[in-house]
Amino acid sequence: MPTVPAKIDFHKARDFGETLNVSFLFIRQHFKPLMLGMLFIAGPFVLVGSVIPIMMLSRLSGPAAESSSWLVNFGTSTLVNILASLVGAVMAVGVVYEYILLYYRRDTHGEIGTADLWQAIREDFWRILLAMVGSVVVFSFGVFALMMTAFLVGAALGPAAVFFLVVAVLVLITYLLVPVTLVVIISLHEQISFFEALPRAFYLVKGYWWQTFGLILICIMIQYAVMLVCLVPFMIIGFSSEMFTQMGSSLENTVTFAIGFSVALTLIVALSYCLFLTVSAFQYFSLVERKESVGLLQKIDSMGTEAPAPARDFYADEEEHY
Repeated sequence: MPTVPAKIDFHKARDFGETLNVSFLFIRQHFKPLMLGMLFIAGPFVLVGSVIPIMMLSRLSGPAAESSSWLVNFGTSTLVNILASLVGAVMAVGVVYEYILLYYRRDTHGEIGTADLWQAIREDFWRILLAMVGSVVVFSFGVFALMMTAFLVGAALGPAAVFFLVVAVLVLITYLLVPVTLVVIISLHEQISFFEALPRAFYLVKGYWWQTFGLILICIMIQYAVMLVCLVPFMIIGFSSEMFTQMGSSLENTVTFAIGFSVALTLIVALSYCLFLTVSAFQYFSLVERKESVGLLQKIDSMGTEAPAPARDFYADEEEHY
């Protein structure tokens, strides 16, 4: 019988390397169910969001662009595209985070199926959506406020100060981005609103900002490397194929190639994003343990409730050897 891997301990304060290692270990152990969840739960919405823009662009050069109903169709397609992309993003984030939390809450190694994930995501859909939208709004507002401040101060101090103001703005934006990445997992695990999760994210990151930033940076670099490795062969095949040489005279072939490329890109981005979400989840649990020692307190509380170990019969054990 194959050996069952030991359950990963979430209540452990991990350093930079340990967080990366445990994230890779988790993905390796649960790669198949995670990918199935991505494909069957997030996949349909992500595909709709990636195909509709190509179809919209193809109509710009087709005969439908001259009809009076084109504007209505364009508006409807845009709305459907926005909704599909938004729901797809919620589903993709929900698949990874809900899987991690289901694994964390279960005492056994029972399989976490797509049905379990779908049930959990349905229950927490609005919480995930509000946390994601709130994070984007707060970050965008912060970027806008910083840029406007830099513009006004730069106009008052002169062009020489613009460069230093731009650098300062970029630093502040980066500082704001790091805690925002933990808002969704905090809101999900602790079942609190976005307005409660945001200040808690800043509290947890305080003192460990550089570690969290380094993990985010590594994940982004790995994600882009995976995208490059996966997309370059696809592009080479597409540009060197006989089909591509005929695209100049065939709109249908061009649209087909564009849809295929868009679908491949979207799926690769969604799948490679798993690493970033997994690392952020383990970093969150690590920071909680560092700041609040949740695992240690649980062990102390359980010391008085655990059943005593059965007493060994020393003489009976000794007699077995003779």
